[in-house]
Amino acid sequence: MISFDIIIHLTSFIEIISYITIYFCGLKAIFEHEGAAFVLFLEDWKRQAAAASTNKLV
Repeated sequence: MISFDIIIHLTSFIEIISYITIYFCGLKAIFEHEGAAFVLFLEDWKRQAAAASTNKLV
C-alpha cells in the first residue's frame, strides 16, 4: 500500500513538472515572437525618424 502511494505521488509530481515545462516553453515562444515584433517596430521607428529628419514621408 505504501509503495502504491509513492507511485501516485511520483506520477503527480511528474505531471506537475510537465505542466510547468509546457507553460514555460509557451512563454518562451511568446516572448521570442513579441521580441521579434519589437525589433521590427524599432527598425521601422528608426526608419521613420530618419525620414522625418530629412523631411521625407515614407
